[in-house]
Amino acid sequence: MSPSKAEKKVDVLPANFIFSPDDPFYSGPVTCDLMHIKPASYVAATVEFVVMLIGAIAFYKFYEVNQSLDKWMLVSMLGLLAVSVFTSIILAYGIITEQANLIRTKISFIQIVILILMTLAFVSITAMSVGIEMTNSLFGLFVKVAEMERDFGPLWPFNIGVVAFFTAALAIWMHAIYKGVYDFLLDKDYFSNAPSIELAKSLPREE
Repeated sequence: MSPSKAEKKVDVLPANFIFSPDDPFYSGPVTCDLMHIKPASYVAATVEFVVMLIGAIAFYKFYEVNQSLDKWMLVSMLGLLAVSVFTSIILAYGIITEQANLIRTKISFIQIVILILMTLAFVSITAMSVGIEMTNSLFGLFVKVAEMERDFGPLWPFNIGVVAFFTAALAIWMHAIYKGVYDFLLDKDYFSNAPSIELAKSLPREE
């Protein structure tokens, strides 16, 4: 059944559509309509670096001062910090040179971070639900359980779960911004390079 003529097709561009990099569409809900997606990407990358740096400092304290963390966990956190900085540099270069494909590196990295955080949150909830034996089995590979209980009490897996969920939510927000600037650069490249006549012919028309 064909749609009625009175029904508006919101997914169809108008015949006289003109692309504008400053269109309000690129300052959407992900930034509360307060900031364009390009500067928002720099803000997100800065927030990401700060969070990663705080995490690295915390891991160092757990390893060196509290002695409740294995060395490989500290090395892994420092590795994530280094990759975060590297991908942020690629992100900035991609935005400046308007190469959308370079943004995919940052998108892939933040997806991995989200996966790690959600897995950690799931492990924390599972450990608390099953009991102390499961906690020792699951977290014994990452931390020294006795030292963690000494410093943070018996509910320390809950604290890890809260931090993991919060940072995962923050990472999902960053992912939305990085994906937004990726789509923005693709749109700009398409509408800038498409000849106006061919573009007009390629646009769907309302019947």
